[in-house]
Amino acid sequence: MAVLGTHLCGLFGINLCYHRLLTHRGLKCPKWLEHAMVIVAMSCFQETPPAGWLSTAAPSIRRPAAGPHSPLASFSGATSDGFWSTSRNSRACEFTKRYAKDILRDRFYVALERNHWLVWINLGQIPLFFGAGFAVAWLSGETPDAAAQTGLGIMMFGVFVRTVLVWQYHLGR
Repeated sequence: MAVLGTHLCGLFGINLCYHRLLTHRGLKCPKWLEHAMVIVAMSCFQETPPAGWLSTAAPSIRRPAAGPHSPLASFSGATSDGFWSTSRNSRACEFTKRYAKDILRDRFYVALERNHWLVWINLGQIPLFFGAGFAVAWLSGETPDAAAQTGLGIMMFGVFVRTVLVWQYHLGR
């Protein structure tokens, strides 16, 4: 679960969707596929929805000295690990409006930003993985206690271990 999830969430979610598709606009795909990949990327416990992520990545790629990761933005904006919240300094709104214009014109992305879907997607995947593991084990003839143990294992490796692996492998490059 962790290895498969690392490739699914890290490769398709972060690298392909957030980085290549949204930041560089280096590929084209149907909107439904783009939106599905965004949801997968959001399940990686990123600190911000796509428009916020784009507002931190795009300026740093195009003009490194001007990006919000730069010490010129603020001391808290100059992080080395890539995690930066759009609420940390006042320049965040400026960067979001400048570099995420196309994202903020799409109703899907606006709904993600306004309705706090980042929280719901990340909280929702925990019972989803547990429930899937429990259901498969219980339908295979396991006792409820054994099925719960299987569900916890699937949840731990499918959500938490996978998230750490994505952070270390795909975001740490």
